Amino acid sequence: MTEEAKMTNKYRKQTTIDDLSRYLPLAVAKLVGDYDYHFEGNIHYILSGHQNIIEAILINKETIISGSIDTKIKQWSNTKCISTIDNVVPVTCLELIDSNTIVSGSTDGTIQIYDLSTGECRFILNGNNGSIYKLAILPDKTIISGTEDNKIMLWNLDKWLTISESDESDETITFTTPNIIFSGVIAGKHSICVIDNDHIAYGNDLNQLIIMNLNTETPRHVFLGHTNLITNIVKLLDGRIITSSYDNTLRIWTLNTNICEHILLCQNISDLIIHLDGRIISGSSDGTIRVWSQITGNCELILTGHTKSISCLNILPDGTIISGSHDSDLRTWNQYTGICERILYGHTNNISSINILSNGRIVSSSYDFNLIIWDD
Repeated sequence: MTEEAKMTNKYRKQTTIDDLSRYLPLAVAKLVGDYDYHFEGNIHYILSGHQNIIEAILINKETIISGSIDTKIKQWSNTKCISTIDNVVPVTCLELIDSNTIVSGSTDGTIQIYDLSTGECRFILNGNNGSIYKLAILPDKTIISGTEDNKIMLWNLDKWLTISESDESDETITFTTPNIIFSGVIAGKHSICVIDNDHIAYGNDLNQLIIMNLNTETPRHVFLGHTNLITNIVKLLDGRIITSSYDNTLRIWTLNTNICEHILLCQNISDLIIHLDGRIISGSSDGTIRVWSQITGNCELILTGHTKSISCLNILPDGTIISGSHDSDLRTWNQYTGICERILYGHTNNISSINILSNGRIVSSSYDFNLIIWDD
């Protein structure tokens, strides 16, 4: 047996009675010809090396970048780890400024900016008092950070790059004062949304959706309607905004008219994305996934099969829906029928993220400390 096969077997779960109760109906459906169903997806390769939970995956051209609670940022190419950056403190989120510059958020509230080709830390942004839960990059390379102390901070990078180029020393430059601070923001990985270079959207501690003008530092719109905290904010393809809340609703907002167009009822929403055709995909803590019309607000499909909360969602280039769950499995779903077409069965703990490689393969991370690249 090859080393690769041994590693694959090491992380393959042993089938239990609970597993059989989950998969047997689907296996029977396959036997009677109801649909083309594959019991288990094929593992292309398992990327091992992290020693703790992987919190973030980025795709940078042909390489995978992963950040972990073990403090390491790793670059992977052709199934091999080609570089490791020691972030010193646990990594909570990652974003790319360009193909050679990465930004990491940490549990101690610091933001590090690294040169990927050398692994050197160029800047440290040290003005946060809580763990960084969200990073975003504006088109002008301004960095947005969201923290557990309920603040959003904006850091203008262009000015610092100019300073760095004129500084002949190789020392890391540390900044402690952001350009802009907004307070009263609700912490969450998906509760800050970039609208354009001049506007961001976020939920505040009054259950309001705020559309903030970054030039004037005043709200352009304040949307009222949710009766509990906002958990997800996503921009639709046509420019409207959809939000989810602990009040068990999704709401679609029109910026031009300043009104709520649709209220969609859905329990315990855990993730929210937009399909390539504009439809809305929501995942819930009961393991169900719903597909909604962005035009009428009607629920078109309910996808069932996961036995625990949906942790992440993504879309393949052909429109296939992918889901990851706390039940440790990934599933792919037909976008038109809602039928589960494959179970990707190989992780041994909660799925933390899903991404798509340039060749169309799925890459996933898990609380089992591994990344898995899956065959097509």
